[in-house]
Amino acid sequence: MCVDSNSHKKKAMKNLRPFLFLFLQSCFFLSYSQKRNIQFDHLGTEQGLSQSSVFCITADSRGFMWFGTGDGLNKYDGYTFKIFKNNPKDSNSISNSNITDIRESKNGDLWIATLGGGVCRYDYNSGHFKRYLHDSKNTNSLANNIVNSVLEDKDGKLWIGTPTGLDVFDPLKKKFDHFNYNKSDSNSLSDPLVRYIFEDKFHQIWICTANGGINLFQPASNNFRRFEHNKNDSKSIAGNNVYTMFEDSKNRLWIGTDGAGLDLLDRKTGIFSHFIHNENNSNSLAADAVFAINEDADQNLWIGTENGGLSIFNFSDGSFTTYKNDEVDPESISNNSFYSIFKDAKNNMWLGLSAAGVDLANRDKTKFTHFKHMSVKNSLSSNQVLSITEDSKKNIWIGTDGGGLNLFDPQHNNFTSFLHENNNDQSICGNHVLTVCEDSRGFIWIGTWADGITVFNPSDNTYKHFKHDPADASSLNNNNVWKIFEDKDRNIWVGTFGSGLDMLNPDHTSFTHYNYDRNRRDGISGSNVLSIFEDSDGQLWICTDGGGLSLFNKKTKTFSNFLHDDKQNSLSNNSLSSIMEDGNKNLWIATRGGLNRFDKKNNKFTVYTIADGLPDNLIFGILEDGKKNLWVSTNKGISCFNPVTGSFKNYDRSDGLQSNEFTEQAFCKSRDGMMYFGGHNGFSQFFPDSIKTIPF
Repeated sequence: MCVDSNSHKKKAMKNLRPFLFLFLQSCFFLSYSQKRNIQFDHLGTEQGLSQSSVFCITADSRGFMWFGTGDGLNKYDGYTFKIFKNNPKDSNSISNSNITDIRESKNGDLWIATLGGGVCRYDYNSGHFKRYLHDSKNTNSLANNIVNSVLEDKDGKLWIGTPTGLDVFDPLKKKFDHFNYNKSDSNSLSDPLVRYIFEDKFHQIWICTANGGINLFQPASNNFRRFEHNKNDSKSIAGNNVYTMFEDSKNRLWIGTDGAGLDLLDRKTGIFSHFIHNENNSNSLAADAVFAINEDADQNLWIGTENGGLSIFNFSDGSFTTYKNDEVDPESISNNSFYSIFKDAKNNMWLGLSAAGVDLANRDKTKFTHFKHMSVKNSLSSNQVLSITEDSKKNIWIGTDGGGLNLFDPQHNNFTSFLHENNNDQSICGNHVLTVCEDSRGFIWIGTWADGITVFNPSDNTYKHFKHDPADASSLNNNNVWKIFEDKDRNIWVGTFGSGLDMLNPDHTSFTHYNYDRNRRDGISGSNVLSIFEDSDGQLWICTDGGGLSLFNKKTKTFSNFLHDDKQNSLSNNSLSSIMEDGNKNLWIATRGGLNRFDKKNNKFTVYTIADGLPDNLIFGILEDGKKNLWVSTNKGISCFNPVTGSFKNYDRSDGLQSNEFTEQAFCKSRDGMMYFGGHNGFSQFFPDSIKTIPF
């Protein structure tokens, strides 16, 4: 168990991990890689969606999102839903509640395809639906009331796909022309069942069918060029059952089939390239039933499959990354079967799912990379991240609450786990890891809650342990080790929770203790040591929980203490989390009462709180970027502080942070400028210069 420094109540703690070039023989050492996490927000019937199967998605020019479901048309303003359903007593209502497609017309009205109610045009001004239905007595009417797809072309004509062929409606003539499959005419539509209609950037009209591949409409001759599967031609389309089609930003045409995978069409040659699922290749397409395709702002292709999840294709390296529903991760996709994918004006990705509503990959959440524990074995071992440290080999050590130690290779996203093994002294001493420190010899010091210290030697894979021994006064003073720090003189300092400060003696076996004594003014100011820091002048500063700040004099072995005082300039609070020095030699102190700057020359404190722009007064970690801005982790997100202007820019979970709540020792700036902040849902990783506001 470990202690919460805010409440002084015990908590559980987790995780530890080693160098990638090491291989331990026992089962407590594992190494895997974790893909970049995408956080999905969910909209379902609990949020007001009319039904959970979402067949189509669009955004109108007014900024509203529209979702077509099996039971209603949904208009979404970002907060609430307005639902349109068929009312048999109202001829101005939508003709059918089963919505298959939605497209906006040039004048801002909506065309809606329904399964049994033909086509409707939604008039924004009146709020009424005008119905276009099949009339058996009128050959110029819609051919079929079951409509799979609608498209308004550049000339304002409406193309309509039905199970019995293709219709084209001229709004001026108010007449439907019909294109049908003719077995004896190779220039006719290749199949009567039209699934999807697509207009490319050259204004060519493509027709996707259930049994005849795809058709390109040729306006000069008013007929079609067929692209059908030929089992004797590997360069033909992979299958004839085509669900969708998409053109990317490079004008490449992609075809999604039901059972034959993903195809790429070369317009010039008419040759198809094939991408299929391979069970032996984790970087292949997730499944061969492809129902939805779109492209994100980074020019990656998003492919929604049936039962296989989401595949994201990187064209430059030809690899697919698959995202599936993870029962452990509430921010994973809600279902592995897709009907639609839509990119909005802000480059957010909206996913229409089978029986699971809508998932939203918010572009704002891509500002920060998020790593967390998932059900797959190649993830962080625990979401409760307590400490983050970089070693001399640029690996990142992550201490967790109950999951041991994780070693993270940021170049390859590889994780290596160190776990305690019962009755094996050649494993770490405990799995609740509060602090990690690499000393000048390259040894890794691991401080735990309740289990003391482990010193790991990576060169020979050996472990040495320090624990409190009541019979030995020179042993470690307390097994609750909150902070381990090596100073410039190569002294190892240990901050304990409950027994003050320890220093390892030159014999490397015993400790000198600096205990809190309330009657001694030149002693350490508290028993609970949360942080130890040496400034550029070689002065050692000790942060305590409840006892303020102590400055240790190495010559006299005494302390000068700084405490909160309501009557004079002082610390804002006596409970401190961490301390750092900026490029101007100012000390910055994280407290429960805001951010404190200490001018060492003038012994003056300046305090910044919520009133100055901080999101919360409970501060955990402080890091300085290359532009001398301070990045501050709090109990309500991360804040970027400009000391020159005194302004704060705040970020929270909606920007992609692991959580709004962070932890005391879980922060680190790597040698290359990457920042890490950890909390109760993994850790966030980012380069400060990459954090920019995304315009709408």
